[in-house]
Amino acid sequence: MKISDLLERFKDRKLNKINLVYGRELLLIDQVVDAFKDLAKGSMPDFNLTLIDGQETNLESLVSAIETLPMMSDRRYVLVKDFELLQAKRRFFNEEAESELIRIIENMPDTALVLFASYGEVDTKRSKLYKSISKLGDVSVMDKLDDMDLFKWCKEAFEKNQVQANNSELVYFINLVGYKDRKSSVTLADLKNEIDKICAYIGKGKVLDKESIDKLLTNNIEDNVFKMIDMIGTKNTKMALSLFDDMLYSGGSILGTFSLLSTRFSQILQIKALQDTKLSFDSIKATMGLQKFVMNKLASQAKNFDEESIRAIIRSISDFDYAIKQGKMSDRLAAEILIVEACNK
Repeated sequence: MKISDLLERFKDRKLNKINLVYGRELLLIDQVVDAFKDLAKGSMPDFNLTLIDGQETNLESLVSAIETLPMMSDRRYVLVKDFELLQAKRRFFNEEAESELIRIIENMPDTALVLFASYGEVDTKRSKLYKSISKLGDVSVMDKLDDMDLFKWCKEAFEKNQVQANNSELVYFINLVGYKDRKSSVTLADLKNEIDKICAYIGKGKVLDKESIDKLLTNNIEDNVFKMIDMIGTKNTKMALSLFDDMLYSGGSILGTFSLLSTRFSQILQIKALQDTKLSFDSIKATMGLQKFVMNKLASQAKNFDEESIRAIIRSISDFDYAIKQGKMSDRLAAEILIVEACNK
C-alpha cells in the first residue's frame, strides 16, 4: 500500500485493527507513526496511547497493552517499534511466545488499534507474526516513491523551508540527486539534507534556481563529468569506463550524470557555433553566462569534437535516459554502452 493511500485511511479513520509498516524510507515511516499518534490525540492519549520499544518489551507487556480497555474512548492505540519477532535475530521471544502472540492478535478486541513500525526490512519468509499480520491486517512497505509522489514530496519539502520551487527546477534537482536510480542508496533523508542545505543558502521567501543547485549539489559530480568528457574526447574508452565505475562506487547518480553530460555537450555545441561567428572568448562567456573556469574547460574540450558527433552524443544520452526510465534497459548497461559509443563517434 502506498503511503498516500495509507494516510488517507488514517484521515478517514478506516484503519484495520492491526497494521505493519516497514522499509528503507525512514522518513515515511516517521510520517505514518506521527499520523498514528495524531489519531489518539482526541481520546485521552495519556491513558489510551501506549508506546512500546519492540527490542525491550516482553510478551506480558504487549498483551496487556492490547487487551486493556480504553478509558472514555472507543479505541486504545498501541504502537510497537522494531519488534524482534519481525526480525531474523531474536533474544527475548521463542516460538511458543510467538504462537501465543499470534493467538492474541487473532482474537484481538475491536477496541484495540495496533501499529507495528519496523525501521528497515523484516523477515517476510520466516516470521510467523509477519504472515499473521499480512493475513489479518494491512502491511505497507515504505520503499522508493514513484515519480509523481517524489515530485510532490520534494515540492512540499521546499515549501516547508519557505522556498518556491518551480516545476523545471524541481525536475532538474530530482534527476541530479540520483534518487530514481534503481540501485542508488539515496533515500528521502538524503534528499531532505540536500534540500535543507539549498534552502539555507537561498534564504526564505526566495525561488529555487538551477545555479544554486549546481553550486551546492554538483561540485564532485561536475569534476567527474569534465573528466569523462576529456576521456570521451580523446577516445580513451578504458579510462572513461574506469572513471564511471569510480563514480558509481562513490554513490554517483547515473541519471544525474546523464543530465550533466547532456548540459555540458549542449554548451560545447553552442560554444562551437558562437566561435564560428568569430566572437571573442569574453563575448562568448558573457553570452552564455558561464564562469571563467567552466568556459575555459568547455572551450578546450570543444576542440576534440565536431558538431555532428556532439549532436549524436546528445541524442544518445536522451535515448538511453528514456530507455532507463521506461525500464527497457538497466541504468548501468545504458551508461556503459553510451560511453563506448561516444568514444567511437
